[in-house]
Amino acid sequence: MALALAVIAAGPATAEPRMAIFDTHVHYSRAAWAGLTPTVVRGLLSDAGVTRALVSSTPDDGTLRLRDFDPSMFVPELRPYHGQVHSANWHNDKGIIAYLESRLAANTYKGIGEFHLYPGAEKLAPPCCRRRIGH
Repeated sequence: MALALAVIAAGPATAEPRMAIFDTHVHYSRAAWAGLTPTVVRGLLSDAGVTRALVSSTPDDGTLRLRDFDPSMFVPELRPYHGQVHSANWHNDKGIIAYLESRLAANTYKGIGEFHLYPGAEKLAPPCCRRRIGH
């Protein structure tokens, strides 16, 4: 009984400090814009303990909206998807290198991704899949 009272008198144990989370897979694509403003997105992520987030979106405007809203939280990453170019056909798009280079030159991206490369695709578009994009 004395031990139980001593524990109760001591109060609750102190909690470990919450670790900061860097979320490396966030999309802010067109379908989310109407219901989730950048303010709401930042609030949801902050409530979950996320302090930074690597963002890529389709179209790319979503990534830039979040980056412009809070560059200390949202780290922009460029996806190759735009218009009719999507995960299943981007590697066949003859203009993909020019698109990526122009976007990289015009904006401050920290990486290229997320993109998909399905089995056999490397044989369909060797120049695209092998070309290194300098920035």
